[in-house]
Amino acid sequence: AGVVVRQAFRVSRWVTVCAIVCILAIVGSAIPVDADRSSGSLTATRLEPPGPGNVSSGSLPEQSEAVDYWTDARLASAEPYPDLVIPGVAPESGPAGAPTGPPVESSGVARPYTNAPDRLVGKVFFTGGDGRDYSCSGSVVAGSRNESVVWTAGHCVYGHDTGGWHHNWIFIPGYSSRYRGQRPYGTWSARTLWSRVVWIDQASYRQDLGAAVVKRRSGRSIEDTVGGLPIAFDAPPTQTYRAIGYPGFGGIDQRQCTSGLRGRDRRNRSLGPDPLYIACDLQPGSSGGPWLRAIGASGIGTISSVNSYRYGGTPDRMYGPYMGGEARSLYNAAETDGVAAGPSNLLVNGDFEAGTSPWRPINFADRVNFANYSGRAYLNSYFQEINVLRSGASFGQDVARSTAVGSQYRLVVFFRMPGACNHTWRGTLALWGVGGAAENHTRAITVRSCEGWKRVEVTLQVRNAGHTALRAEIYGATAGGINIDLDGARLFQV
Repeated sequence: AGVVVRQAFRVSRWVTVCAIVCILAIVGSAIPVDADRSSGSLTATRLEPPGPGNVSSGSLPEQSEAVDYWTDARLASAEPYPDLVIPGVAPESGPAGAPTGPPVESSGVARPYTNAPDRLVGKVFFTGGDGRDYSCSGSVVAGSRNESVVWTAGHCVYGHDTGGWHHNWIFIPGYSSRYRGQRPYGTWSARTLWSRVVWIDQASYRQDLGAAVVKRRSGRSIEDTVGGLPIAFDAPPTQTYRAIGYPGFGGIDQRQCTSGLRGRDRRNRSLGPDPLYIACDLQPGSSGGPWLRAIGASGIGTISSVNSYRYGGTPDRMYGPYMGGEARSLYNAAETDGVAAGPSNLLVNGDFEAGTSPWRPINFADRVNFANYSGRAYLNSYFQEINVLRSGASFGQDVARSTAVGSQYRLVVFFRMPGACNHTWRGTLALWGVGGAAENHTRAITVRSCEGWKRVEVTLQVRNAGHTALRAEIYGATAGGINIDLDGARLFQV
């Protein structure tokens, strides 16, 4: 499974604990590293060779220090973090074929950034190890266990040219020149930063991925405040992508490109999956901005890569890592950071990779149709599809669990309505405490076709004693054999 290295926070200190800066795991020899500039400590930990489970994290200053550091003047003067540029002309991409179609020029995203996905994309600010202030881009992920993950590029959390983990790291969703102070949804400072060992240890563009776990503000998570974008791994690479970011010096506005996949970068194949490339001229500052696919009528799409690098002789191509098992391990580490120990998911087969069982029809069982399919899943490769022939018929799973009065459990399920646009499916998501005096909490579901995957959650606060199980249940109100897809189901104690 590999090694996860985590660095704890220290009040009023920046502790530079980063095993991979200190070690060449492959040969086992230490690399000299300067002591921390602000009286922090340095710790070395041996790492295994690069692999899907090898990720690392670094810490930042206390939240108030980072937020206070970023005055409006500093925001305005931050430089776009330099593009990762490989000298020369980009190679052809092999079986994916040479690029086709004209170059794609970026266009501005209409302000204000109050709609999805605009408010879910934001600007990243940080101070590099060289003491200079920089900016990148990033996006909020939907459905993480801690509801606090910002997804970005590896070089936007760890810089080889600027001396290691960045600090004073903040994220401003929906950053825009339209608002006074340019902070319409507040300033969110990172508690920990995460990246792949292969990026930090070997500067491999193939795994140039990063994540930040941001602190809550007034008790609310960033996802609870603005929402989030679905994220998927191991998706078929041949897609149409919408790349978004904040390019340019002082870039205060979002820009975007829409392009089909133009090819893959097949150099240095031992260090990770072949990166993707699209036709896009986004400039420095856009690094870390999401590539969205499966975009519905609302504009919501699924994060499938990030703006990463380009070749100097081919400036109209943007490259991004392919998000497979390596990216998934990074996300898994980040989404559980700060979550109390316990089962990561009480449901069995919540991603439907093992077929349907133990999920089953429950209410009006003979009026529920169901099947397991592969392709365009929210997570991994498979998803579940159901339809009901009678309103109120249901599909779900029971989980043995003795619950304590006062405890809370949260059920999260992602829904998608397939088929032609302008159709709607309605139902109810319910979380039951069963055994003893049964109780439940419900959430109405409205899903429209062409909108992609939609996250729905419900939280049960246990008030009655004697429950021996929890039941995750989906009731269909739209009857007549209208299909609805399910994936990414999770049940966990809050």
